[in-house]
Amino acid sequence: MDDIQALASAISSETLSRSWPYFLSIGLLTLVSGAVGAFLSSYFGRRGEHKAIAADFDLIKQQLKDTTEITESIRGKLDHTLNRRHAIETLRREKLECYVAKAIEASENLSREMNEKLFNSKVDYEKSAFSTATMLQKLYFPEFDQVHAQFQIAHAEFQKWLVEGMKYLADQRSQGVPLPIPNAVHLDRYSDYYQQVLRALTALEEAARDLGRQLIQDDPELFT
Repeated sequence: MDDIQALASAISSETLSRSWPYFLSIGLLTLVSGAVGAFLSSYFGRRGEHKAIAADFDLIKQQLKDTTEITESIRGKLDHTLNRRHAIETLRREKLECYVAKAIEASENLSREMNEKLFNSKVDYEKSAFSTATMLQKLYFPEFDQVHAQFQIAHAEFQKWLVEGMKYLADQRSQGVPLPIPNAVHLDRYSDYYQQVLRALTALEEAARDLGRQLIQDDPELFT
C-alpha cells in the first residue's frame, strides 16, 4: 500500500511539473485577450463618439446656415418694406401739398366762376382744380374721406346757388332784357354759401396739417 501511494504521488508531481507552462500560457493569453478586448472596446467607443460629435457638428453647421439664410431673407424683406414705406410717405407728403393747394384754388375759383357766370367778367382760372383735389384725396388720403366730403357738399351747394343765379339771368334774357343783372336777394346769399365753403376748407387744412406733422415724425431721415 505504501508503494502504491508513493507511485501516485510521484505521478501527480510529474504531471503538475510538466503542465505548469500550459496553465501559464492560458493565463497570459487570458490577460492579453482581456487587454485587447478592452482596447478595442475603448477604440470603437471613441470612434463612435467622434462620429457622433462630427455628425452633431455637421448638424449645427447646417442649422447655422439655415438660420443665417432665414435672417438674411427677413432682413431683405424688412429693408424692402422700410424702403417702400419711406417712398410712400415721401410721395404722400408731396401729394398732400398739391392736394391742399388744389383745394384752396378750387374754393377761390368759386368767386371767379361767379364773376364769370353772373357778371360776364373775363377771368382766367383752372376749372379742373376741384376735380384734381378730389382725385388726389381718393388716391392718397382715405383718412380725409369725411372732411373732403364736407368740402364737396359745400362746393356743390355754392354751385347750386350759382346755377340759380344763371337761370334767373336766362329768364331775364328770354323776357327781352338785353343786359340783365343778378337778383339782389340772390346775391345776398353769396356770403353764406361761400363762408360754408371756407369752413369746410379750414377743416380740410387742419386735417392736412396734422397728417403732415405725423408723416414728418414717422420719417427720422428728415432730421439726419
